[in-house]
Amino acid sequence: AKSADQTLKNDTVLRVYINDKLEKAISLGTSSADMRSLQRIVEQLHRLGFNARLSDSFYRDVPAVLLMKTDRLDTLFASFMPTLGLSPTNLTKYETSVSHHLLNKKLAPWGAKVNVIVYPFTAFSGEIERESKKAGFIAARAGGNFQGFDPYTAGIEPMRIYGTSLTYSFPPETTTAQTAKQGAQMLIDYLNDTGAVVGVYSHEQNEFTFENWKVLLKTLHDDGFVGVLSLQGILKTLKKYGTLRDGRYFFPTPPDAGDYHLRADSPLRAAGKPTGLTHDFEGKPLPQGKPSIGLYQ
Repeated sequence: AKSADQTLKNDTVLRVYINDKLEKAISLGTSSADMRSLQRIVEQLHRLGFNARLSDSFYRDVPAVLLMKTDRLDTLFASFMPTLGLSPTNLTKYETSVSHHLLNKKLAPWGAKVNVIVYPFTAFSGEIERESKKAGFIAARAGGNFQGFDPYTAGIEPMRIYGTSLTYSFPPETTTAQTAKQGAQMLIDYLNDTGAVVGVYSHEQNEFTFENWKVLLKTLHDDGFVGVLSLQGILKTLKKYGTLRDGRYFFPTPPDAGDYHLRADSPLRAAGKPTGLTHDFEGKPLPQGKPSIGLYQ
């Protein structure tokens, strides 16, 4: 053959031309609900004698009708396999609205309903957020740098709970029980210091082992100040303690943690015992008799 190209127009039919002659016309289905998957189309092309493959196995179950429309996509025989891309807008709608509908349909007999989402590949955009809200989701976990997004200064957005991979705190090739505990404590210290809300995740044993999960969860339990919540639990907490402003929940700013001076009515005043010291933390002389309990007099 001297030339070959493919055409995919609005009638959801993929046409393959060889030497400007229509060789095959392949229906992609009529809608995303038709579920004629990309894997099925690839297999059909193979049976017809054409070379076709998925760029990533993730796309095998994606409906073929989500392919982006194209007019006469040329094939350069020596060096190039033409790539039919997916429409980002249509894929976003499928990953939110359509998948949401299909999941709830399957869960209906048990009276269960899906209303939280983890964005695929932790991606986030205004369009993804709009489609997720339109589908009925009430909370979502995204990716990105969660540091700096705290409930006091930046607020927490329910549709964008920041997440981080546990491999950043626990490199799998070096993690032992001791280093896992140290990594867990560092993460907990950060959460305690900033009041941050963050989702954590890992992919299978090669990123975060079962033993490391046990260390992390036990360290969280022993700490006592960090709560472990689902996305729904986070949303309930935000509504209970936060103030909604411009789509984000803000918590009341805590008092200065560095001020340990006793109030006038504190029972710690003059309740201590002499320690042999002559001055308090601020350099003020200790009183004769019983000092107050604490760093400051």
